[in-house]
Amino acid sequence: ETSLPKIIEKSQSREANVNETVEFKVKVSGAPPPTVTWVRKGLVLTANDLYNLRTENDIHYLTIKKVVAEVIGTYTAIVSNTQGKVSCDIELTVAGLSSIFVRPLRDTSVTQGKVLTLDCELDIKKGVPTVVWMKDNHPLTKTDRIVAAVKGNKVHVLTIQKVTPADAGYYSIKANLGN
Repeated sequence: ETSLPKIIEKSQSREANVNETVEFKVKVSGAPPPTVTWVRKGLVLTANDLYNLRTENDIHYLTIKKVVAEVIGTYTAIVSNTQGKVSCDIELTVAGLSSIFVRPLRDTSVTQGKVLTLDCELDIKKGVPTVVWMKDNHPLTKTDRIVAAVKGNKVHVLTIQKVTPADAGYYSIKANLGN
């Protein structure tokens, strides 16, 4: 006997604190037993520095090991089997962090040899944050080709001249109000 996949229960969206560990779960049913894929910003999540995935019977867990700016957003659990698929969204916001970005970084692609410009705008009403540019979750090394600038204390711009394949990666910005 086969049946459509169903989401019986799911975690509520929640607000967490920076550095906290958060666990989301979905309880599913269906025959054959459905698989669950966790997705954020169109990317399928795998176990790595940020995430851990595990399954216990019909409950699928996504653990966010440490809440940092890069993990804020909507998580989608896609539940599928041979009979079909269903999905649900769970939102993660971060206390006092989500609001600092007036305009966050956006995904960008650029042709080799061209200039890459990444920018974001921060809310400075509560003070001017200290900012660190990151690449693949490590502080970015500035060179004569890679330059970070600030306009009016709030718009942060990273420029990379003559882009090479080695520049590909996950860029992020850490803003700290030092409180």
